[in-house]
Amino acid sequence: MQPFYQGKIDTFCAVYAVLNALQILHGITPAQARELFNEVLVRESRNEVRFRDVLAHRTDYVDLVDQMLEAVRPRYPLIIRAPFASGTPHAEVWNALVEYAAPERRRTGVFRFLRYVPLRDTPVVDHWTTARDVDKSGLHLFDSSLEPGGVYCLRGGELADQAALRPHEYFVIPPECVRLLSLP
Repeated sequence: MQPFYQGKIDTFCAVYAVLNALQILHGITPAQARELFNEVLVRESRNEVRFRDVLAHRTDYVDLVDQMLEAVRPRYPLIIRAPFASGTPHAEVWNALVEYAAPERRRTGVFRFLRYVPLRDTPVVDHWTTARDVDKSGLHLFDSSLEPGGVYCLRGGELADQAALRPHEYFVIPPECVRLLSLP
């Protein structure tokens, strides 16, 4: 028997990613995070169809992330960039995330990644996370998942532009699902 953790039961990793970004940028407390989390749940529940899609993971969560970021801006000022269109090469996306993984400069990135295992062309993980920092070992994530085998560091060489049958594990970061955040 294993304890339950974020992601095992709920599908709110995108909300946690925004909250973790706010913790990096504004130092929000658990009480402030809980208040924001509850506001998202109340707002999302007003549209039953959309809320059921969120609960069942039938969305990419981009709208939820964007609406949450806009909703928190009056209290927690942010510069929000969505610089990439679908089809942007992964190297360009990677370089931007590495550049923005700089908590000492009050910058971070919130993004979605898909994890693929060998010889499978459908993802085993579809997850939103927050860029924490970067060093020679890779891009470290400030992540809500406590899942055994969870991903807490990405390396540029592990990325691909699209799903395909490959003999090794790899990741796809949909470019349109990247939000680069900084303080004004």
